[in-house]
Amino acid sequence: MTYGKVRHIRLIHLRNILLPCVECLDETNLKQDHPSRERKESISRRFGQILGNGVQKHTRQSVDTFYSLHIGLGDQLIYISEVVNNDLSPNFQQISFPELSMEYSNGKLIKVKVWCKPSDSIEDWILLQEINIDLLKLIPIDNETITEEELENNSIIMIFDNGATYTMKEYIRGKYVKYHGIVPLERKPSYTFDSIRSINSLNRSNKELIGSKRKLSNQISELLKEQSSCDNKQFNEDNKIKLENFIKKQLMINDTISSKIMKLKVSMREIQELIDKKLNNNIEIKNDEIEYLDTTLDPMRETLTNSIYPEILLQLKQITKVIEKMIILENIPNTVRFRIMGVEFPSNIKELLEICYYNIHPLNGLMEGEDHLLKINMINAGISYISQIITIFADVCDINLKYRIRLNGSYCTIFDPTIRNEQEKMMEFPLYYNMEDTIKKLGSPPENVCINKNYIYENSKFEYGLSLLNKNLMNIINIITEMHQRYSQSERINNLQQRIPIDCMDNLLWNIQFLTLFLTC
Repeated sequence: MTYGKVRHIRLIHLRNILLPCVECLDETNLKQDHPSRERKESISRRFGQILGNGVQKHTRQSVDTFYSLHIGLGDQLIYISEVVNNDLSPNFQQISFPELSMEYSNGKLIKVKVWCKPSDSIEDWILLQEINIDLLKLIPIDNETITEEELENNSIIMIFDNGATYTMKEYIRGKYVKYHGIVPLERKPSYTFDSIRSINSLNRSNKELIGSKRKLSNQISELLKEQSSCDNKQFNEDNKIKLENFIKKQLMINDTISSKIMKLKVSMREIQELIDKKLNNNIEIKNDEIEYLDTTLDPMRETLTNSIYPEILLQLKQITKVIEKMIILENIPNTVRFRIMGVEFPSNIKELLEICYYNIHPLNGLMEGEDHLLKINMINAGISYISQIITIFADVCDINLKYRIRLNGSYCTIFDPTIRNEQEKMMEFPLYYNMEDTIKKLGSPPENVCINKNYIYENSKFEYGLSLLNKNLMNIINIITEMHQRYSQSERINNLQQRIPIDCMDNLLWNIQFLTLFLTC
């Protein structure tokens, strides 16, 4: 059985997402020119005010969705999915867990938090649902045959290592249970007269064959009795001689085995005497040595804590300052946007892709629709600097990146060890945008796109490479936080990632600036 534990989870899908209705909200509160305090107000708080006033409505509309997985008594965050845009039944990518302890990887209780917001909304994410799941109480379903009408709203579907699909019992509607798993019986045709005649003929032939068999058996028995009466004496004498010879051989074998047993007993007795005399003395000596080491261990730890560990943190702080001077990262005043080496970079992956696909956001003084190729070159250059910073931090802190980065100027790539190509080699994904690799298909682009309103653009390999790059950065933040806490032995927060706002999870430059400030403060 390859399910029932956290480490067996491979995919999570959502079905029939249903959001609370926000039609009764003042439309002016959703515009982009809000005061900063009102713009930061959570949609979820306004939902609570609406429901508190007795308005309990729901609506189906296009939503952006992601989920997070938590485990343990403290709701330890172990995974955050990518964001799926404009989909009421999103299918997320395969889960790639970080290195988990045995307690977490073998856990059977898990919490899933689903975060949503309307696709056309500029507000914060809202927590749609928070579900505690016992992996041992899931029930299997057929993911190929089950339909959306047979699942409840906001359903969660989980796929495990063995490819089997499961969900919770309360997510399945009654008609799926009623119409599945029932195999109709086939009606067999009646016998014809010819078939009945054939069966009767076969029955008579079978009875004749049984009678012939019985007669032949009786004849054989009589012949054997006659033969045995003649040769019985000679047969018994021959068998007696053979039996005596066999007994003699077996007695010789038994004597040989008995002698070996005696030798083994003597050897065991000598070994036991050796253990009683010498091993006990060695045990006492080793116990004395262990006691001595225990007495010297605490001073050694104190020395490490007072001298070596602070020096490690000081060296890390100095190296981080050098990195800041090598690759200049500066904040644009009064915004969460940054420049790297003088090049402005998008504040999140969604904005980055909209610039590459539709050229709909200003960048480095260039307005919408201006010099699309120059904007793409700026983005590719920024991604290459980010890749260099992540690689430098990994080398300095001796961190093995789960997704290895190959530096190549503005054409860096990243490898995913969990995906293999036809030659059984790790798949390589680009960390640069190339128009030639972008496909055009039917769909609804963002609202502020003025042309090609019936088509959307997609570069799946580039998007996947960006998500792997962001996962590498989050993993480095976690490891450096744990290392800093262990060396400094402070009461600071265990996980620096918990202090990152949810809307900055994919703001690459914001996270790098946050990490450098943490190390240099």
